[in-house]
Amino acid sequence: MRGFQDVLREAGMTDEKERTFYANLSLNETQIVLKKILKKYPSTKVICTDSDDGADLIHTAAAQMGLSIPGETALTGFGNITSQQIPTVDQHPELQGQLAARFLIDFAEGKLSDSTMIDEKIPATLVNIGDLPVNLNHSS
Repeated sequence: MRGFQDVLREAGMTDEKERTFYANLSLNETQIVLKKILKKYPSTKVICTDSDDGADLIHTAAAQMGLSIPGETALTGFGNITSQQIPTVDQHPELQGQLAARFLIDFAEGKLSDSTMIDEKIPATLVNIGDLPVNLNHSS
């Protein structure tokens, strides 16, 4: 959540905490939170989630409420595990798993120690970015 809020601040928004809504992964609670979002920000153009599961839940809740999200309001996910055509982030879990296994084996074989442990960064990749129907550079 801090990353989302950092990006909002970098984009010039000063109310990033007010624009952050929290819900557990339940359909009922998601509908309640979705109503709060749309009441507080009726001209919402994009809802960004911190997981594809959250995006899928918002999509289901919105459909049950008669709303088109994604559609009238864009939706983004995080994790690249959704079947929806929405922008999301691929964290390359296969590569993460390969690196973790290699490091664990090297550690078990004595090739690494706590003091020589490797901290390798894996870049994330934006996918389906063309499915974002708004230009954020020109939105308010």
